[in-house]
Amino acid sequence: MKKTLLLSVAMLSTAIAFAQSPAQPFSSQNIWNDRPDVIIKGEELKNFPGAELTEMLYGRLPGLDQLNLKALTVTFIVDGVVWPAIDALSIHNIEEIAYYRGGLNSKFGVQNTSPGGVIYITTKTATFKQPLNASFNALLGTSSLKRSEGKDHSTLQSYQAALAQGTDKFGWRAAAAYNRNARNLARFDFMNQFQLNADLRFTPWSWMELGVNANYAPAKGDSPVDKQTGPTLETKFKNKQNNWNGSFYIKAAPLKGLANEMRFQKNSIVSDFDTYTVSETGLSEGTRSYHENLLNSNYRNFTILDELSYRFNLHEEQIKVKASAIFQYNEMKSKGDFRSASYRSNTGWSGISDPEMTNVQVIEMGARTYSLVGDLSVDFYSLLSVKTGVRRDSYTQGNIGRAFYAPYVYADLSLKQLMLKDVKAVSDFLIFGSYGQYRSEIPLDLNTVAGITLNGTAMMNGNFGTGSDKSNMKSFGAKAALFDRITIGGDWYQNNNYLAMFIPVTPGSIYTVLPVKYDGWRIWSNADVFRGAAFKWNMGLNVFKNKTKIDLASAGIKLENDPNASAAIQAGMQQNFSYANFSLSMNGNAYFDRLVFKTERTNTGVRVSANKADFINLNYLSFGYNFKEQLTGKTWKSLNVSLVARNLLQKKKHLEDYQASKTIGLAINAAF
Repeated sequence: MKKTLLLSVAMLSTAIAFAQSPAQPFSSQNIWNDRPDVIIKGEELKNFPGAELTEMLYGRLPGLDQLNLKALTVTFIVDGVVWPAIDALSIHNIEEIAYYRGGLNSKFGVQNTSPGGVIYITTKTATFKQPLNASFNALLGTSSLKRSEGKDHSTLQSYQAALAQGTDKFGWRAAAAYNRNARNLARFDFMNQFQLNADLRFTPWSWMELGVNANYAPAKGDSPVDKQTGPTLETKFKNKQNNWNGSFYIKAAPLKGLANEMRFQKNSIVSDFDTYTVSETGLSEGTRSYHENLLNSNYRNFTILDELSYRFNLHEEQIKVKASAIFQYNEMKSKGDFRSASYRSNTGWSGISDPEMTNVQVIEMGARTYSLVGDLSVDFYSLLSVKTGVRRDSYTQGNIGRAFYAPYVYADLSLKQLMLKDVKAVSDFLIFGSYGQYRSEIPLDLNTVAGITLNGTAMMNGNFGTGSDKSNMKSFGAKAALFDRITIGGDWYQNNNYLAMFIPVTPGSIYTVLPVKYDGWRIWSNADVFRGAAFKWNMGLNVFKNKTKIDLASAGIKLENDPNASAAIQAGMQQNFSYANFSLSMNGNAYFDRLVFKTERTNTGVRVSANKADFINLNYLSFGYNFKEQLTGKTWKSLNVSLVARNLLQKKKHLEDYQASKTIGLAINAAF
């Protein structure tokens, strides 16, 4: 009870403005979107003692479903290009993260497969006109996971160093990182990863800029042997990846208002995931069965992205217009090689000669997409802003060609300018709405589209078995800024789409396409409670509910329990304090009334019961001190030392099977 009370007090008093900032992002002129819902600065994530970016975002993004991250995957855009995996990206090379839950998601066309939203990541680049400088970040700690038979322990290590320099025309930045951490994926999933990043910028003339960026990130991981009794079972996992990508871009603005940006990017992911299992099948003779599953996948992607835009003003500069045309070419090639074998022996692996059973599967696929987007943005007297356009995707796989159309529109109206100009307490007040569609002539399995993740449930744009030829998304909401200290926003959103599912029946299985509806609401807010010179405190809160409704009845499926009643209320709360040289940051996430099922054996058979589960977690804690006053000379620019932790306090109800490791560590950040 005491632990629960302390955790509740800490959670209720926490929130942070930087996690819910409505300000325009560093990438406000990015090719795709300039009106994000939420912005997170990369500097605020660098001391998180975890290995997964999704863990760092828990509780920070209103609408990012922390219960179904695997089923509700977000679309990652890095510097304008879709990335199928972000393992090659170091958290220290992130400038900011902009989140789009609704809005103009349809502008991404076939590349946006997820109703979970779009995460647009802007990376750090080289800077002009700066002296040679260096930065170093280190994170050391220990992680523990409580289990019924005891505790698992592992060490945490993370090191990152960066060098940068810039002249009037040339800038460069190079960074290297090493990470060893445990992720909460399958018991302990240990990852050892080395990352290299390089960025060059050159401006031969004031109206032109050239740039090159490269990332390389090999990784290895494994988990300890899992043991179960009756019969004895041992399982071990090994994972190996090679991730690299490189890009070249050119930006030109030869005339006032006229600009063109072109980017070329090559991406490659080669991975091995191996599973080894040993089980005893004949205890009296000591006979054992040995099983191995070996999966090798090779993914390659090439993208060309070009935007030509023209900006101009009308009526005494009061009407601002931007017209742009975007062309994108995407080519994807992938190959999956799955091999499995079963052996039997009583002398171990060394006594095995030939396998008793083998299975080999090789899957190759390739696809090309040509996309063209016409986009128009108009701002009328800072009162009404409209953004509209249409996207066409021409998709080819083998000899099959398909076309997609995605019209979209976004508009916001400033009630501040319309009715509240003289009300000083209201800094801004917007109401907004958006609508978008995907239209197609033939249903398309988006799992095979270039740049999209190659696993998970396939999304379908079109279901002609039910007479529909389109899917759509819409959202409506409002944002307000009060007293130049408080911001609050809220919206309702809905996505109508289709799922391709394999449904087991007797005998065999059927492949069907089912209508699915994603909808929900969310509220996010932040406040600068104190912002004086000595003491500062900002806080924020977000609450949301994501609901999924699948029309199983259309496939003739009947369920005794309604799975659509399992949507949980989710929340995130953060807080930033600073006084003199001290700082304290906290991040918490929670969900309430999640429907969970428990199966129990009885004398008459099996009984299934349902309970409402609650979970409250202090996801992140950092207490730091800046030694700026103790630094002398010109060598040291800054030195900050922090105690950090994740999953430090947890409260669970009806959630016995959830596991999350607790981590405590020390973070050191220095600049020279």
